Formats: sequence, structure tokens, C-alpha cells
Amino acid sequence: MMWEKLIEHDQEALSGGMLLKFRADLPFESEVVMMICYNVGQSSEEPFSLITISGHKAGINPYVVFPAECNVSDSSIGLSKRWLIENWNKWVWPQGSANEVWLRSSLSTTEF
Repeated sequence: MMWEKLIEHDQEALSGGMLLKFRADLPFESEVVMMICYNVGQSSEEPFSLITISGHKAGINPYVVFPAECNVSDSSIGLSKRWLIENWNKWVWPQGSANEVWLRSSLSTTEF
């Protein structure tokens, strides 16, 4: 899967390992890539987080831990695309627009 606009993705549930790329600024570079992570072993109150995987902030703790309301539903597990778009400026990047976020599936070993 190549990069596609988040707003054009045809599934409502985003899974762990999926990558988000967007324009940024300090403390990141001009563009940043983050990975959706499952918070395994944590309470269901914080089911997902984002971790930076590019630039000098790569791998430094979760960038943000999302609240339980980010989950698609109580019966399934997935970060709600709709919730992420609606809450982009509050939870991820206040200076950007969810309309300009790119999404792709996780990396495969053949890409290295």
C-alpha cells in the first residue's frame, strides 16, 4: 500500500502499525511520520497512542496517548478514523489540518 489521504481511506478502523505522515514544525522536522500503536497491557481507557518514527524525535515515548473514546466501538478494536479527523487539532497537531494527513499500512521487511 502506498500513501493515501487519511480522509479518503475507505475503512473506519485504523489499526496498530499504520503510519501517519503530515507537515509539522518544531519540535519535529518539516514533515513527520508517526505510527499508530496499541497500548498493550494498559487499561481500555487508553487503547491507542502515536509514536514518532522519523527524525530526531523517533522512538521517544508515545507522542500522545488517546482516550477511550477514540476506539471504533466497544465490541471491536480500532482507532476511529472519524474520531481522529474530528480531534486532529486537539490531540495531534493544532497547526495542521487532518485533510493534509497521509496514511499507509505498516512497513514490510522488504522495504528496508
